[in-house]
Amino acid sequence: MGKQILVPLDGTMLAHMALPHAATLARATTNRLLLLHVIPPLPADMLSWEVTQAAAFYHQQQRKLSLMHHYLEATAEDLRDEGLLVHTEMIEGEPASAIVSRAEKDHLVEAIVMSTHSRRAMDSQFVGSVTEKVMYASPVHMLVVNPDEKMGSLRRFYRRSYRTILVLLDGSANAERALASAQSLATTDGGVDGVVARTNLLLLAVVSRPIVEQAAGVLIEPMNTMNTPWAEDDHTSGAVEAEQMRHYLSETAKLLIADGFSVGKQVLLGDPAGEIVRYASQANADLIVMPLKPSFGHRHARSSFDRMWGDSVATKVIRGAGLPVLFARTAASRTGRGETPEQPDESLSAILREEELVV
Repeated sequence: MGKQILVPLDGTMLAHMALPHAATLARATTNRLLLLHVIPPLPADMLSWEVTQAAAFYHQQQRKLSLMHHYLEATAEDLRDEGLLVHTEMIEGEPASAIVSRAEKDHLVEAIVMSTHSRRAMDSQFVGSVTEKVMYASPVHMLVVNPDEKMGSLRRFYRRSYRTILVLLDGSANAERALASAQSLATTDGGVDGVVARTNLLLLAVVSRPIVEQAAGVLIEPMNTMNTPWAEDDHTSGAVEAEQMRHYLSETAKLLIADGFSVGKQVLLGDPAGEIVRYASQANADLIVMPLKPSFGHRHARSSFDRMWGDSVATKVIRGAGLPVLFARTAASRTGRGETPEQPDESLSAILREEELVV
C-alpha cells in the first residue's frame, strides 16, 4: 500500500469540509486517502451505572457506530468516483492521541488534514482543541482548514483549486519541504469542470526585530516591498538578515521560474504572524504553506523562547488568515522511531557563503 493522506472524520459538517483540500493534496502527492473515525473511550464511571442505563447507552453507541460506518463508506465511494484510492478505518481511543498514533503506525501516512472551527469561534475553541493538539504532535505534514466557505454540490466540492499559494521560507529543511509541497499542488489540475487555473507561487520571508534591538530602542521600519531597501548605513542584524533572505528568495525564484512556475517574492520585517496574515490577504492567497516552527531571523541565537514564538505564530496565522494552512514536517521530525532529532539546516548559509554574504 502506498502513502496516504489521513482525514479524521467525526460525522459533522465541519470535519467533512476538510475533504476537498484533502482530495486536492492527495491528487498532488499520493492519490490515496484514509478516512479515519476515532471512537471515544467509554465513560470512566460506566461500571457504576444501572443495568438499564448501561444497556440504553450501549444500544445508542452501536447505532452511532453503524451510522458512522455507513457515512465513511458512502463518502469513500464518492471520492473513489473522483478517481482517488480510498480506505476507511475506525479505531478506539482519545481522539488527538489516536490520530497521532495512527499517523505513526506504519510510516504510510504522508499528511493529516483537519478542519478548525470558523474564524468567529477560533479564539475560544481552537486553543486546546483536537486539531491544535494534533497539529503540534503530528509527525507528518498537517493541513489545517478554516471552513469559512459555502458548500456547493458535493461532486464539485471534492475539487479545490489553489490559484495563489503563499510559501513561507526561512532556509530550513522544513521550509524546503514546504516549498516542495507547494510545487506539487501548483502543478496539479485543481480546476473545476475542466477549467485549469494557473497557480502563482508567492515566496515570503519574514524577519522579526531582534530582541536586543527592541530593548535598545532601535527603530526599524517594516520593508513592505522588494524595492524598499534600508539605508546604506543600517547594519542592524535585522537588516543584514533581511538582505540574506532577499538573496535566498531571488535564487530560489530563479530555479522555480526555470521550471515553468509563476513566482513572486517578498521580504518583510516586523511581527511574523501579523505580516504573514496581512500579506496573505493583500495577495488574495488561497493557501498558506509554512514550517510548523519557522525561524524569523537570528539564525545563530535560537532558544526555547524562539520555539515558543514559532508555536504562537502558527496559531495566530490560523486564527487570523481564515485560510487553509499546510504545515511542513521533515522526515527527521518523526522522533521516537529510530530517527535522530532534526539538526539545524545550513543550506541557506552555504548558498550565501558562495556569494560572500556571510563571513
